[in-house]
Amino acid sequence: MKPWQILLLALLLVFFLYSIILLVTLSNSMELRRKLNRILEALSLLFSEKARLLLEIDALFTSRGVKYSEADRASVEAIKALKLDKVKPGEANKALAALKSAGAHLSYLAQSNHWASKDGDYLSLAEGLEANEKSIRQCISAYNLSATGLNYWVAIPLVGWIDYLFGIRKRDLLS
Repeated sequence: MKPWQILLLALLLVFFLYSIILLVTLSNSMELRRKLNRILEALSLLFSEKARLLLEIDALFTSRGVKYSEADRASVEAIKALKLDKVKPGEANKALAALKSAGAHLSYLAQSNHWASKDGDYLSLAEGLEANEKSIRQCISAYNLSATGLNYWVAIPLVGWIDYLFGIRKRDLLS
């Protein structure tokens, strides 16, 4: 073989290996993006359910004449302002923070009103809220695991451009 043929063969081999790495990177990134979108849909449903439960607790407290501070009322109003039908990655942390804040305020109100610890309506809502919170934590763990995987594939040197070309970007983790 002549030197130029050996060089051409080596270049073709490198190109073939590079193409395989590109395809593997792209397929893994696309699968993780699909998985992240499914998890965000599940989180949207769980956030909507948590908002519903918190608003039912609010209605129960209002009907029983519980006094709200301005911060308590503002946290409940923040829930009403949330649009949880389709949560996007950047909005998930904001929605999560608003839901946690309202949950903490309503929990404090329940602890300061001793009748709530004996009320069947409140106890059933609190139990549902606890189960919902557990599901949210599981979804957030799955999201963060998949986002870490996606961020790994996007950050591979010399092949990340293919992900960028297909609109696959790094994702922030949820807290």
